[in-house]
Amino acid sequence: MLWGDGSVISRFVYGSHASTPDLLLLPNGSVFRIISDQLGSPRVVVAVNAGGIAAGTIVRKIDYDEFGSRSVTMNTGALGDLELPLGFAGGLYDPDTGFVHFGARDYDPSVGRWTSKDPIRFGGGSANLYVYAGNDPVNRVDRSGLRDWSAAETQAILNDAIEEYVQNTKLGAFCEAFANEGGLFRDARYDFRFSARFKRDTFYADGQRMNSSEFGNYFAGYVNFAVFGQAGVDLSHLGGAFLHAGAWTDDPMSVSQIDRGAFNAAEHWSSSSFDTFFSPSPLFSMPMYPVSLGY
Repeated sequence: MLWGDGSVISRFVYGSHASTPDLLLLPNGSVFRIISDQLGSPRVVVAVNAGGIAAGTIVRKIDYDEFGSRSVTMNTGALGDLELPLGFAGGLYDPDTGFVHFGARDYDPSVGRWTSKDPIRFGGGSANLYVYAGNDPVNRVDRSGLRDWSAAETQAILNDAIEEYVQNTKLGAFCEAFANEGGLFRDARYDFRFSARFKRDTFYADGQRMNSSEFGNYFAGYVNFAVFGQAGVDLSHLGGAFLHAGAWTDDPMSVSQIDRGAFNAAEHWSSSSFDTFFSPSPLFSMPMYPVSLGY
């Protein structure tokens, strides 16, 4: 955080949460530990190395109601809202309005809704354009201000795509997969990075929240491995290479995300489910079916 003249108010070190830091550092060298809940809301701040304050001393406690309205129940004065500007679910807290800023929008915890309409309108999947996290702020977060897909919803996307691919002919499945992963057609249904429906959403998979580009790579590895085996993973990497024409190789982060998706698919799918894909049967023969989703 910076003052208007560019001088430092506080610095943060992130580790266990993507949205909420674990450590807060002041310009005078003081260090504090931030303890947050499952949503990323800061709950307790503890002195680590803060001058005359004994290590382990709690300097600030914050409580929240179900929709995120906060109350500071303990404050020694060591920190204020300027030094710790984080609020409900790790969003940026405005002490003047009480609003919490997430990505594209401001959230008003006093009424439990966004202050503005969803910028992608009904593409967010809800008829209520002001609803926050599906009206379930105790279990879900929406750090982008757009659509935030839960772990169950994200897995359903993966499962539905796999079912669609295996219902297709062999040639059709290969063409559809390559169209999505190779970026040949920007309106491809599962091209998350460019899709008007998905490109500004977030997805929870593999124990972490991903943006649309990250999930697109994970999706490619997971679904293509489940349907085509290792050949599907190679197909995903080939598609990435086409996107980086000239270098003819995918970037390391994309490779890692694709491989992670394939690894998790291998944990839940039997390799026998796609063995018949490479049998000498006609190219337009009936598709093979997976043994089990594993969920």
